[in-house]
Amino acid sequence: MFTFEINGENASVKWNLHDLSRLEYFDHRDEPIERGWRSIHVTDGDQPYMDKWWVPGLSIGYEHSFVHQVADFLKNLGEGKPCSPTFKEAQETQKVCEAVLESG
Repeated sequence: MFTFEINGENASVKWNLHDLSRLEYFDHRDEPIERGWRSIHVTDGDQPYMDKWWVPGLSIGYEHSFVHQVADFLKNLGEGKPCSPTFKEAQETQKVCEAVLESG
């Protein structure tokens, strides 16, 4: 099972490849009686892009993220705007990934 986890000073986030539609979140600043991992279903209708798919709450697959990427690219192309991620953004992401691996 592939799980990606990021731990910050006050909060942690966890994502599992085998459960694409859920994000786990923990915040140490929550009141002790309420503190714990919470599961966020990221395919509900109020999440980005999800109003373009079927009934809210149904899962989408990994391949759907590529449809979102193409849609953003075409929209920005039509508006004459640069599309993200840029090379500079990718380079910054790579630095973060390398720091995560090094800290492990």
